[in-house]
Amino acid sequence: MENFPTDFEITKINEFVKVEKLDIEIGCYIMNVKGNGELETLLKAIKSEESIYADCLEAWKKCLEENKKDIWDFESPILNDLKTFLLSTHLG
Repeated sequence: MENFPTDFEITKINEFVKVEKLDIEIGCYIMNVKGNGELETLLKAIKSEESIYADCLEAWKKCLEENKKDIWDFESPILNDLKTFLLSTHLG
């Protein structure tokens, strides 16, 4: 198996870079919610109701295993920039 190529640069955040040797695109997206960019901050910001699972990142796996996926509002406007980033180069 060939080594992963390292002859590409990610010079801008929130954009994809084409890695020709593997015919893939790689991107770096930085999430920011009121100055914080941690996953826990994002999950707390988009929760649709009070939930110990949304307030505790370590409990996410147990939460999903118990089918309590509806505690997050995936239509929250906080996610709009991330959705645009993910969809822009692949559906445009």
